[in-house]
Amino acid sequence: MTKEAFCRPVLCYEALPAYPLNEIKGEVLLLPTAAGLHSPLNTSYLLIAKSLAQIGFIVRIVEFPGQNGQSGNYSVFGSCMGLLNYLENDAPCRQWPLYLFGVCTGGIAALFAATHIKRVKGVYAWEVCPNYEYSVKSYQKLSDKFGVNVDWDTALTQVQPSDLVRKVHQPICFGMAEKSKCTNFEEQLQLCSLSKTSYIMKLRGVGHVPGLHRGS
Repeated sequence: MTKEAFCRPVLCYEALPAYPLNEIKGEVLLLPTAAGLHSPLNTSYLLIAKSLAQIGFIVRIVEFPGQNGQSGNYSVFGSCMGLLNYLENDAPCRQWPLYLFGVCTGGIAALFAATHIKRVKGVYAWEVCPNYEYSVKSYQKLSDKFGVNVDWDTALTQVQPSDLVRKVHQPICFGMAEKSKCTNFEEQLQLCSLSKTSYIMKLRGVGHVPGLHRGS
């Protein structure tokens, strides 16, 4: 299936800096987890967006089709293809460098886009594991717990970070909470070993990334 067959992300919020156009530093796109923009992630993303706008960045928060009441259906593969479709056809600020920030499966979509879009200058992939289990059970949990409308036709199509990282030439920041139950430092080292442009940011003393729904 071509990328045009997949629905593009939906713009949920936009923060614009009070800067002249020639002083804008770049554009940042914030990508949600598979669960969507549920509390407290939505609040955390708003704070990030407003803070980055104050220092000269255009910041957009998007949600993928099928998440949190959005029309359409969701799968990890679909989110990757839909994001690529959006960045190649809809993204309005192509004159500035682009930075992608995604948590968990949002990080997968960010890595995927970076392998195709040259104006992506950096990727922040937080709480991302080297490999994911793509199963009916995991998607059914998303549907039952968070109301995600699943695209069952592509749900089991695998997109693994360990494969993508090898193809990304831009800087990658892998972030994790020091006491995270979702990933661990050894896994982050494993991912970093696959790329010469990556590094790890560890949030010390916390059990999960602030703003991320526990267990997402």
